[in-house]
Amino acid sequence: MVIILQVTQFWRCDQKNDGCKVRLHENGGTVILEMGRHVHRPNPGRLEALKAVTAMKRRAEETEESTSCVISTQLQRISQEAHGSLPSADALKRRVRRVRQRTGAALPNPTSLSTLVIPEKYRQYAPSPGVIENFLLFDSGPSADRILIFSRPRSTEVGIGSEHVTEKY
Repeated sequence: MVIILQVTQFWRCDQKNDGCKVRLHENGGTVILEMGRHVHRPNPGRLEALKAVTAMKRRAEETEESTSCVISTQLQRISQEAHGSLPSADALKRRVRRVRQRTGAALPNPTSLSTLVIPEKYRQYAPSPGVIENFLLFDSGPSADRILIFSRPRSTEVGIGSEHVTEKY
């Protein structure tokens, strides 16, 4: 016996705060009830702008590009109509920064070498799946004269024996 569940979804106009009270009931992709009338004109750029903002947030989570790079990359891909429906540049920057703060995608700039904390994921390197190498080879510890050495172990092995590197420290 196969039981097929039909789920009714309820939708409302995204401009509800502007006085539009349209509601829609949908079941299995079919509209079964529509209540009210829209009190505004359709805005085709609004949907594209909403999708662009969502794409910016996703890119902010997935990459370590600068905030301005995340925003400008997405702005190049949308129409002029969508540009008119976007929040201000400052609001977009705040949204990207909030996503990064929430997901821990970007680290705050350290105020000094003694307060610098390097998370484990930045101390290691994965040259291929399942292979993990240390990327932070030396850390003298928190101090004003802190010394950090970043390199791949393979790179230090290649340097030994060359005319410029005669010994490993």
